[in-house]
Amino acid sequence: LSTNGNVDVEISNGIINANNSRLTNLPAPAANSDAAPKLYVDNLTPAIAFSAYRTASDVFSVTTARKALFNLTAYNVGGYFNTSLARFLPLTSTPRKYLLTCRVNILAPAATGQMFCEIWKNGTALHRGNVENLQAPASGYTTVGGTWFVELNGTTDYVEIYVTGAMAGNKSPVANALEYYFQGAEYR
Repeated sequence: LSTNGNVDVEISNGIINANNSRLTNLPAPAANSDAAPKLYVDNLTPAIAFSAYRTASDVFSVTTARKALFNLTAYNVGGYFNTSLARFLPLTSTPRKYLLTCRVNILAPAATGQMFCEIWKNGTALHRGNVENLQAPASGYTTVGGTWFVELNGTTDYVEIYVTGAMAGNKSPVANALEYYFQGAEYR
């Protein structure tokens, strides 16, 4: 299969990926003479990806799980991340798998205890990220985060990020795109 130099093409297990878009339902050539460098495309599946972050101040309470509120997106391919709800809800009509990651940096957590973030699916904790032990006195910041593979049904499933822990006093995260974010992409 030849390309014009502008398209990256990969063929694996009977699936053709061109520029990371899956080409399916391709007719097989009837004879060797029909196997010209042409593609007949019935279906082109776009990629789904987002990067959400927070720019406003925020506070996480001592022991209550609280949703991380991501108010902006750097990109939102497919439009499935809702900044009003801080929620990823891919309405694709078919189940798909996603690689999701988050990071929340907490400013000078001068306390002892633990902090962590969790990914919640449909309002229930699904997986916990790394657990950070806070040490007093602290300067700078402490990072909590995680990376998960999650399957969503494409109709009603959604995911959100929550931050909680067992610590003394409320904690304020660093609010910017480098240190307080939630990202995801469809995994194929």
